[in-house]
Amino acid sequence: MFVAHRFLQRGGRLVRAGVWLAGWLASTPAAAVNELDVKAAVLANLLAFADWPAAAAPAPKAALVLCVGRQQPLLAPLTTLNGRVVRHWVLQVRELTGAEATASCHALLLDDALLAARPALRRELQSLPLLSFADGHQAMDSPVCIRLDVVEGRVSFTVNLATARANGLTLSSRLLRLAREVKE
Repeated sequence: MFVAHRFLQRGGRLVRAGVWLAGWLASTPAAAVNELDVKAAVLANLLAFADWPAAAAPAPKAALVLCVGRQQPLLAPLTTLNGRVVRHWVLQVRELTGAEATASCHALLLDDALLAARPALRRELQSLPLLSFADGHQAMDSPVCIRLDVVEGRVSFTVNLATARANGLTLSSRLLRLAREVKE
């Protein structure tokens, strides 16, 4: 009888502690997910669904270079993904400086500041096998393969298949099915 009484006493304390913890968790606001972190993760994942022409594709286990402008808000969250394996490549996020050749990039995240700093970049977008990305309303007048957006609180993307094909890239049908919109 004594053992059963002590068990119920302890069980009651556990239940009270559980109720208190549940109430405390319910009153604590959920940690807000950082939109930039989500966009960075989506962008890194999208790299796995592209194939480059044989002459431009990185060798297996080599670096897959994603170039990003210095003023791009996604630079910091993308940098945290350095070293991540994307298919059979190792992601290397590189800040694209004024002196660095765009041809050293496999993918490029465009923004207005980068386009202003590198006027020749618009021509390079049409002549190099680059998987180009833009975030939201950045680089609106540039040919971009994939444009990230937030629609109804969710990160989504639009694919410009004609631009990707013109750059010699092949995008997976799985990526095209996930896209909010595919422009041909």
